[in-house]
Amino acid sequence: MTDTSGPQAEVETDFKVSFNESTVVCMRPDGVVDQVDWADLEAVTLEATMAEHPEPQHIWIMWGEERKSGCVFPGRAEGSSEIVEEMKRRLPKFDHRAFVSALNSDEHKTFIVWQSEELAKATAEASDEASGGEEQNPFLGS
Repeated sequence: MTDTSGPQAEVETDFKVSFNESTVVCMRPDGVVDQVDWADLEAVTLEATMAEHPEPQHIWIMWGEERKSGCVFPGRAEGSSEIVEEMKRRLPKFDHRAFVSALNSDEHKTFIVWQSEELAKATAEASDEASGGEEQNPFLGS
């Protein structure tokens, strides 16, 4: 299987991500377990980070409804390749271009790789109303 979680080949076994038909579960090294239901998913972002690392690091953030739930895991987490393939399969309009841009980024930046239709519409409307046409997406910190 091709590693599509990021440019790193090895797995960080202290983070684990898994999924079933209804839920995504993320287990952190400190024992905390986060989860988000597929049905509640509003957005998926991929953060390219450069700070304090000789190699680029990539952090996946799966945002639940109104940011009340979610999962955060590194691109090298155990199970990350499988969850990325599942997101591509399950999430309509998964932005493969943003995904590749994040993997190739040489700066600290957040990329939206998927967002619900409702959020996309609200973001477009907010952008239209903003002066200068700046994007007003809550997942980009605007």
